[in-house]
Amino acid sequence: MHEALQVIEEAAPIAKCVGDGYLESMVLSNLGEIQAVLGLTDEAERTLDRAQRIAQEGPYEALASRIAYARGDLALRRNDPRTAIKWLTEAQKALVLSPVETSAVMVSRALYRAYRQLGDASTALAMLEQTRAMELARARRQLQARSEYTLSRVEAEERQRQTLDDAYRVAQESARRANAMERLALQDALTGLANRRALVAHLDRVLERAAVRGQEVAVILIDLDHFKQINDRFGHAVGDRVLQRVAVLLRDRVQPGLVARPGGEEFVIVLENVNATHAVTQCEELRLMVAHHPWHTIAEGLVVTLSAGIASYPYVAPGELLEQADLQMYRAKRMGRNRVSVVP
Repeated sequence: MHEALQVIEEAAPIAKCVGDGYLESMVLSNLGEIQAVLGLTDEAERTLDRAQRIAQEGPYEALASRIAYARGDLALRRNDPRTAIKWLTEAQKALVLSPVETSAVMVSRALYRAYRQLGDASTALAMLEQTRAMELARARRQLQARSEYTLSRVEAEERQRQTLDDAYRVAQESARRANAMERLALQDALTGLANRRALVAHLDRVLERAAVRGQEVAVILIDLDHFKQINDRFGHAVGDRVLQRVAVLLRDRVQPGLVARPGGEEFVIVLENVNATHAVTQCEELRLMVAHHPWHTIAEGLVVTLSAGIASYPYVAPGELLEQADLQMYRAKRMGRNRVSVVP
């Protein structure tokens, strides 16, 4: 506190030289309060009196109220309750013109102490009740302000959470649509099998692995026999059902392996780590399964058979597998259809 006194004493003449009445009055008010706390009551009285005159000339009502309160507090330290009441009452009047809630509570509490020193119990009690009422009102306002702030923050956080949830849902929906579009881009619309694009990409990956691991890859190209006649005789709706049924039969029997429909009545099967002999055996099983399927359940008199060609890596170059399998498929057709032909 003594250090504070030294600093404020040095600031007082500087404030006067600046020529700002409000600044000088405020500095003198601080000086007088410090002097009062340190027991320098006479010096505090002179300092506060000077600060009071400057504030009244201003006029600076809020500052005048603070100085009046300081003078009232000084009078209480001198055990002079009547003078304290005079200054504190003046401070209350100034607060009416420039209300400051905290200052009003301080003045009311000081008046309670003054009337108590004076021995006026009833007025002291009234001032105490007034102080408590003001403190309670202030506490309620502070609580209300905190509640409103908390509510606003909760609402803001809820809005932010809702925004994030909406953004997350939009992102999920976008990802779902992107995945669906990707699937559609790689999927045959009629049968649900892989389309030509997916077939080429899958075959490239399988051949890369086979080259590294030294494995064989078999490619089977299947074409339904006399499919145009089926469409002409039974209608395209029956033709579509035949394609869908063949797709199911192949997909269920070929495990593991890729079954694709690159277009029309053609199907392609890619068998990884399977040699040509095993591929021929499996293809014969598929041929017999299709030939002996109860097609009459789709249309009376309906008969479906297939012709297939097989080419195997590494006996056929990777870039020629599909072409060689296609040539073998046409060879099977020339040999009478409903049969399998393989690259020697």
